[in-house]
Amino acid sequence: MRWQRLLNIDTGDILSMIGLTRKRSEAESFFLGLGIGVAGGAIATLMLTPYTGTETREKIARASEDLGRTVQNKVNEVKTNLKNTSIGGATIGGTTETQNHTQYGQTPQGQGTRVGSV
Repeated sequence: MRWQRLLNIDTGDILSMIGLTRKRSEAESFFLGLGIGVAGGAIATLMLTPYTGTETREKIARASEDLGRTVQNKVNEVKTNLKNTSIGGATIGGTTETQNHTQYGQTPQGQGTRVGSV
C-alpha cells in the first residue's frame, strides 16, 4: 500500500513537499482564462436570449448576408478608386500624366501655372 502511494506521486506532489509550487506560464494562464470566459459567455447567452434557436439562426443569417453585401460594396468602391488613381505619373484608369498636370495647374515639365486669382 505504501509503495502504491509512492508510485502515484507526480511533480506537483514533490514540489509541495519541499514548499514550492508550479507556476503557470503566461500563455497557459491566458488561454485557460479565455476558455473559461468563452464558456461562461456562451452559457449566459443561451440562458438570457429572448429568441428561440430558429429565430436566432435566422437573425444571424440575415446579419451575415448584410455584412457580406457591405464588404462587397466597400471592395467595389476601393477597386473603382484604384482604377481612377495616378501613381508617379503612370496612367491608371485612363488618365494620362499630361491630363493630371493640366488639371492641377501644372505643365508636363513641372512648371506651375497660375490658376484663378490670388
